This record gives sequence, C-alpha cells and structure tokens, in this order.
Amino acid sequence: MTIQIVHCSDIHLDRRFNFGDPQRSEQRRKDVENNFKKIVDFAIKEKSDLFLISGDIFDKVNPSNEARSFFVSQIKKLNDKEIETILIGGNHDVPKMGEQMLAIDTLQSAGLATVFSDSESFQEKTITINDEKIQVVGKSYHSKNQTQNPFSNFNISKHAKYLICLLHGSLVGMNVAPHNPHDSQYNPFGTNDVSDDIDYLALGHYHNYFERTKSNTKICNPGSIEKLSWSESNDQKGFAFIELSNENKKLEFINLNTRNFQFKEIQLNEKIKNVNDFVIEKINKNSDPEDLLRLTVKGTITPEQQKTFKINELAHDANNSYFHVDFDLQVELEGFGKIFLGKVDSPIQAFENHLDKQLAKISDPKELEFLQQARNLGTQYLGAQNDS
Repeated sequence: MTIQIVHCSDIHLDRRFNFGDPQRSEQRRKDVENNFKKIVDFAIKEKSDLFLISGDIFDKVNPSNEARSFFVSQIKKLNDKEIETILIGGNHDVPKMGEQMLAIDTLQSAGLATVFSDSESFQEKTITINDEKIQVVGKSYHSKNQTQNPFSNFNISKHAKYLICLLHGSLVGMNVAPHNPHDSQYNPFGTNDVSDDIDYLALGHYHNYFERTKSNTKICNPGSIEKLSWSESNDQKGFAFIELSNENKKLEFINLNTRNFQFKEIQLNEKIKNVNDFVIEKINKNSDPEDLLRLTVKGTITPEQQKTFKINELAHDANNSYFHVDFDLQVELEGFGKIFLGKVDSPIQAFENHLDKQLAKISDPKELEFLQQARNLGTQYLGAQNDS
C-alpha cells in the first residue's frame, strides 16, 4: 500500500516587496499566493494522504488578516477533501520574545490542521492511512536559542509503519549549503543526529532545494516556493511529492513556474552622446515586461554626459520594459569620483545587513549567540517602530 505525501516549506506569505509601484508590489505578493494555491490544488488532484509544511508559512510573526484568511481558506480546502495537514513554525513564524502564540495556532483551534508549535520538545501524532499507521513528529524553530541543535532532545520511539519528522533548521554536512552562509548557524544539526528510525525527514529553512539519503532516512528540503531574492535567481522552485511503500521511498520534485530574473551589465564610455538613451536601447534587447532585471551600469562619464544621465527618467523607462528593475550603479564622474545614485536600505535592512556581516566572521559559540540575540532584539525593535 502506498502513502502519498505533499511536502512544502518557506512559503513566506505576506512578504513585503518594496517596489516603487504599489500594484507591482501587490502582484509579487500574489505570485507567492498563487504558487501555494497550485501546491494545494496538486495535493487535491492527486488525492494525497498527507500535506506537510515545515515552517516559514508567513514572512512575519504578525501577518495581515488578509494573509491569515488566505492561508486558512487553502488549508480548509485540504481539510474538506480529508487530507491530513501537519505543520510547524519557522524562524519567521515563531516570536523571539515573550509567550505570544503563533499565527498558525488558529488552525489547530479550528480543527483544520495539526500544529507542532512547541520549540522545546518534539510533539507527535499517529494517524492511520490505508490501514497503515503513520507516526508524525516535529517541533517548531527554536527562536530563543538559535544555536541549539533541534535533535538534542530527540527521544522518540518508533511504533508505526513509518516515522516522519518535521524540522525547520540547518543540516550541516552532506554537501548541503544555503545561499547565505550565516543561515547554516540557525538550529544546526549534523547527519549523525538523524535517527535511522526516521523514514522521512521533512526540512525547511534553506531556500534552495536538496534531497539526500542517510541510511534508512530520506531527507528533503524543498526550498521556497517563489524566488524571493536575487540570490535565488537560478533556483528551481517547487515542492516534494513523496510515495512511501514497502518497496521504496520515491521522491519527485515538482517544479512551479516563477517570475524570471535577468542580469545585465552595461559599460559606459566617452563616445556615448546620451547616457539614458544608450542604456535603454541596451536593456530593451530581449526585454520581457514580466521579468525582473538587475541592471549594473559601470564606467566613467564626463560632466557633459552627466546632463543626459537622469536616474528617475531612466528608472521610469526601464520599468516600462520590465516588471521591476533593480539598479546597481557603479558610475564615476570624470574628475570627481563615484556618483551615488543607489537605493538606500531601510533601517531594518541596514541593521540586519551590518549584523549579518559581523556574524559571518565569528566562530566563538558564545559570542555568536550573543550577537544573534542582539540582531533579533534590534530587528524586533526597529520592526515595532516601523509598524507604529
């Protein structure tokens, strides 16, 4: 008898996309929702037995009512088709201070899903599917001690045909690495920590997909369901479809369509008469109004050329050719030096970027933990000031 499982992670509903055009920012938010809808529809079409979400359902601890309503409506569709849904909280879902409930806890209260919201101890549920007992265990991300090994207190005894474990953390080893190296410091664990009793380890946290096998255990991190940053531009986005049977553990990665990211670099020179016209002509080759573009402009221009280099007009014209253009301007004015026309980070972004650079340099565990706590508290404070 075969058990069919759909496993996704790192959905990041209600993510802010800070584009100049509010309508396009909203469309990017809808891109994420539409891909989650596709996963739910797939599970219903395939008559899956189990639907797993291993953290970072929302992009923030306190998501909007609109995002909450959307998520509940999708989980209700699964519940109406008697598809068992089990989920955990990720580092974006779990509060870093106090005893605040997770936004996903309402699903448990409504009887729509099982939520393993405890970050300290493993919770478990045994269900029967096609006359086979399935033991599902998991714990949410430990936000108050982010360097803690989530398997440090794994004391689960297997008592069913299959044992499935959900975690939101960092697998260290097996040639696995996130896009951002410092991400591997959060709730880290090694291959030796993974019990051979576990048949399927459903991971979340890294936004890049990977699949590994350790002894009896199939390990999978499906990654995020939409490209959320430029570091993810070459990723294939999707979710895992697993079939467990007496013969084997079959895993198929199902691709989702995502908005395309392009990169272009333009070199300026003294022969150019009109800088704006030159740049627009270059980027319009192979342009697509549905794509995002990261445009790097380099070179030295004369004071006369500077008169034709109007960044606001350039941004307006470029965004008529692409869904959104992110500028990386490395331009110098002859005799004066660099022209600063780049986008300034928000206070939160600037603070996080600075702390992330410092974290990447630290190896001492105590110092690392202290700085991570400072980052979390600072981010929370700045977020609170931003929301007020």
